[in-house]
Amino acid sequence: MGGGESRTCMPGETTYQARVCLAKMSKYVLRRKEPPEMTTTALCRKCGTPLPEPSKGRPRAYCGVGCRRAAEREVRRLDTTIAALEGRQLSHQESAAFANGRPEYHEAKIAHLQVAIATAEARMRDLLDTGDNDA
Repeated sequence: MGGGESRTCMPGETTYQARVCLAKMSKYVLRRKEPPEMTTTALCRKCGTPLPEPSKGRPRAYCGVGCRRAAEREVRRLDTTIAALEGRQLSHQESAAFANGRPEYHEAKIAHLQVAIATAEARMRDLLDTGDNDA
């Protein structure tokens, strides 16, 4: 295995041929794109399915078009519900101010409506949250 000897790596293949083969394979390996590493830290805002985090670009918010559209419909429903609850709350506040016999009834209703409004607003924030904590 001194200076001029040619060693074979594979049957019938010289060292030079093996190096050429390895060089070609290393070019292939270097050119081949590895799949992006995916981590699942985020969850779908609608159904809670773990979402793969892309290696570049904006992170996904929903697992698919169906969940995104369902969330859009839910946001519209929540908006309507919150508006109706706030209207009822205002009505009970006015009634409590002028109630002669049962102001505690209206105050209990107002407290119940405030909880319902807060719950609906929290759900809407969950659906619309962009992940920015700056605001």
